[in-house]
Amino acid sequence: MYRLSGNIHGAIACHQKSSKLAHQLLQEASPQNHNCLKRLNLKNWQQHDLFNIGICQLELWELDAALAVFTALATDGKQQLIQAGLADLYNPSVDVFTAFVASCLGNTPQAETHAAQFMTQMQQQPILGTGHRFLFLGLTYKNLGQQAIADELLQRAIAYADENYYPQVRGNALSGLAELYRRQGNFATAFTYHTAALEILEPIGTHCDLAEAHFQLGLTYQAQGDGVASQPCFERALQLFATMAAPKQVRKVQQALVATSKPS
Repeated sequence: MYRLSGNIHGAIACHQKSSKLAHQLLQEASPQNHNCLKRLNLKNWQQHDLFNIGICQLELWELDAALAVFTALATDGKQQLIQAGLADLYNPSVDVFTAFVASCLGNTPQAETHAAQFMTQMQQQPILGTGHRFLFLGLTYKNLGQQAIADELLQRAIAYADENYYPQVRGNALSGLAELYRRQGNFATAFTYHTAALEILEPIGTHCDLAEAHFQLGLTYQAQGDGVASQPCFERALQLFATMAAPKQVRKVQQALVATSKPS
């Protein structure tokens, strides 16, 4: 609830307390039976907390910190998920988020490696394809400049969201498609997707998603040469990111505003 309402730092604090409690309980659990269900569940509890801390850091645009978390989970965390069912549920998301954050940082080899790992797994087990995985993998390939596969994955995210009533995923995927069409110079289609995304995300009110959608709309106006129209979009994004106490997100928008104010 904290993360969805924009209190990202509060969410991180909760996950840290939860992880600390799991660690304490692990210390109290019998060390003789290393494979007992209780110990396994506690280890998974710790990994789940760390994963969610990584997502929180991503929403704050603390990309290096988020990548460190997901990279650690991708190497050490997988070994702790002994039960195959848990590993199948958990490990693919680690690959997807590692790929996405790496792509945001321009670390193409790492992004491609983890994206390819998930794509291979999904081909073997189609059930692994879920809304957020399609969404962030699509955004990863968008960042990597692979427009066709990005479009396909974002469309699959929308289809999944429609089948399972997941409007947040649908709204974010529509915003991602708007960015794809902006990059192609197809502003009319981009604005159609922007409008559809905001119609979904505004009522939900998830701060980070909504701020990013307004930011992307501002970038499309800016790319079209309409600095005046981009201004309120950037200001709305700034307001939401400031509420989240996310200075790196704020800086990202401020840099776009500076670009808008420069004389052509």
